[in-house]
Amino acid sequence: MNRIITKLTRDIFILLGSLHVSLGVALAEGEIPSYQPWDEEIVEAFKSLPIQQGGRIKPMQAYAQVKLLRYNAKRSMKLEVGKPGSTRTVKITATEWLLDVMFRPELARKFPIFIVNDSDAIIDIGMEEHAKRRSRYSHDEIFRPAAAPEDNPRTRLSEKSSKYSKIDESDRTGKQNQVVHLAGNVGEFEYINHLFDFAREGVSINLPEVSADLVGEHLPVSVFLRNVAAIRKASQDPSKIDDLGVALDMVNKQMGLYLQTARLFGFTPPRDVNEATWLLPSDLMEAGIRGGVAGAEKIAFELGALERLEILGSAEPNSSGFKEALAALRKSTERSMEPRGEGKRIGVELLLYRGKFAGNVQACLLLGFLLMMGALLAGQSRIGLWLRRLGVTFGIFALALLATWLTLRCIVMQRPPVANLYETVIFIVTIVLLLSVVFHFFTRRPIVLPAALLACSFGVFLSMLYDGMKGEDTMDPLVAVLNSNFWLATHVTIVTMGYAAGLLAAIIAHVYIFAKIFGCRDRELLRDITRMVYAVMCFTLLFSLVGTILGGIWANVSWGRFWGWDPKENGALLIVLATLAILHARMGGHIRQDGVHLCALVLGMIVAFSWWYVNVMGVGLHSYGFTSGIKRAVWKFWQIELVVLAIGFVSRKWCWNSWRGLGRASSGQ
Repeated sequence: MNRIITKLTRDIFILLGSLHVSLGVALAEGEIPSYQPWDEEIVEAFKSLPIQQGGRIKPMQAYAQVKLLRYNAKRSMKLEVGKPGSTRTVKITATEWLLDVMFRPELARKFPIFIVNDSDAIIDIGMEEHAKRRSRYSHDEIFRPAAAPEDNPRTRLSEKSSKYSKIDESDRTGKQNQVVHLAGNVGEFEYINHLFDFAREGVSINLPEVSADLVGEHLPVSVFLRNVAAIRKASQDPSKIDDLGVALDMVNKQMGLYLQTARLFGFTPPRDVNEATWLLPSDLMEAGIRGGVAGAEKIAFELGALERLEILGSAEPNSSGFKEALAALRKSTERSMEPRGEGKRIGVELLLYRGKFAGNVQACLLLGFLLMMGALLAGQSRIGLWLRRLGVTFGIFALALLATWLTLRCIVMQRPPVANLYETVIFIVTIVLLLSVVFHFFTRRPIVLPAALLACSFGVFLSMLYDGMKGEDTMDPLVAVLNSNFWLATHVTIVTMGYAAGLLAAIIAHVYIFAKIFGCRDRELLRDITRMVYAVMCFTLLFSLVGTILGGIWANVSWGRFWGWDPKENGALLIVLATLAILHARMGGHIRQDGVHLCALVLGMIVAFSWWYVNVMGVGLHSYGFTSGIKRAVWKFWQIELVVLAIGFVSRKWCWNSWRGLGRASSGQ
């Protein structure tokens, strides 16, 4: 019976592909004749169904959103339904899309889901590209048969991906990266699409000499597993060995396929409350194969869990039976989670998604910026005063949303929200906005807050862009090097606050430089801005120095050395040394107002290096969180800052000469 587990595993993708070749023949490109929306109760129940995936327990909605974002570059999708010339647009959420993929697999394979940014990748695998260079393609388009098997797009996609994946990602062309990315997405989609095949298809077997239950087509897998002991006993009869071998051959093929496809995530908490890993559907089947020899009563728990999944997978989608099966599965899972204390954060995570914090924060920041810019144009009039108050109110509201966003993430993750680049963006935006609001109320200068609102808006956009580029769950468990709540709450949090302060100093410096370029003659205002930059730099030095020292202590605890000239350590040291140099130069009179702000721009460039660039250098113990495109983005940021620096140097002399001429003219009068 052990050969059931291993037989034909090497042919899995060939078997998967063969299921679809015939389906593609009659399909017109992008044609979806009809679409029945899912019942709202089913969507809500499925959205909150707990699963374990990626090392953590999460609601199904979390998995759905990440996968749709990865494949489609959006968290929802639109379908053109109907015949050409009489179509209608249907918008479906990530949860509804995942329901379709799992339980209406033929329909989901017609959805134009896979985003391809460069049509050269489509041409490379032998497909016909769409009119737009950046377009979305369906699974059935990729499986459309060709005249020769070697010309089939799915075959060529696998071959090209295998070839290109051997090339280092940084050395691949854009087309090659697109092919590798598309192949990974298509392969993963197929596993989701076939996850419940074991429930829909079952097994075909003809063993009347063993049991009357083991005769027929599409018998439930659980029925077969309940009879494993009887099959094993019958196989010991020499007169039945040949008949059993023939009858079990097809079962071996089917079970081998199911054991490979039904292993995406766990639906079932284990019996042992001390066991952390949930059981995959394939685990339940393997337990049935191995443990069934001793009798079905020995595997009653596993078979019961498998039967609940079979009932759900074989039910008519969107029917009352499907709704009841989903409710039963959810109730059983939640009941098993109670003694383990694992279900407490599911509701909080659903609230986190329901809040749509990124979009709402972005809207508040932009509205606040526009209102405060309107207030600056309106001057000291009553309209200007009200616009300013509204702008500040939206800024404070954005700050409250950011704080709520971070708090909910902390509750879900049970750790500080500074463990990956996505989280540090949100955290730094929060600190920058908080400091800017404090400066606004203490200085009564409506200059810094508008700039901070605009910069924070860009930061939130950057977080959304990064989230879309990665297409991964940003709340998954940490890499081993960061797996310490104490050090995350001390070293990482403190040094990240130092990053935030350094970036705020650069933001304020931009205000000063462009204020001078556009003819600001208010010397008192410019001095106030300089004092703000000086104060923020002191803040930067304090938190960067303390955070760096704490990082050294953590390195000594984890790696046995306090300092190793790692790029990340060097970047933190550069921030400390640069801030010290600027403050000493200011105190010694070597630089004055203009010099402080120009140096603050350089400090911002150093912070970008330490915060983002060193993580993707591939050197040292801190090289984690790699995302293609970060190096290019940092280089563009540096180029922009170098242009601003050049403008600042030029305008410094021009503005000084203008002021000196203005002074002489005033004296002459």
